[in-house]
Amino acid sequence: MKDILQEYNCVVDTANNGTSAIDRVNKKPYDLVLMDVKMPGINGIEAFKKMKVSHPKLNVMFTTAYVNDEMRAEIVKEDRPVMCKPLDMNALARMIKRMP
Repeated sequence: MKDILQEYNCVVDTANNGTSAIDRVNKKPYDLVLMDVKMPGINGIEAFKKMKVSHPKLNVMFTTAYVNDEMRAEIVKEDRPVMCKPLDMNALARMIKRMP
């Protein structure tokens, strides 16, 4: 995904888990965080909740191959966009361009 997003002229940084993503967001500003719902350690939804405490206007978009009803309810509650895997990279690029 990183390579493809770079082809769309996006500057991309990666994190391997929710805790690492939180650390990166706390050290550097990001226009958008594209985060998987299921990750090692804390899941993407919990990582997002921690990020928004100190960065309430951070744009976060979720991706998922599987989400249970509880997670779906949390995503809806947080009013965040979500894309199902496998991702349509053209649709993802269009969504990124529309983000404020």
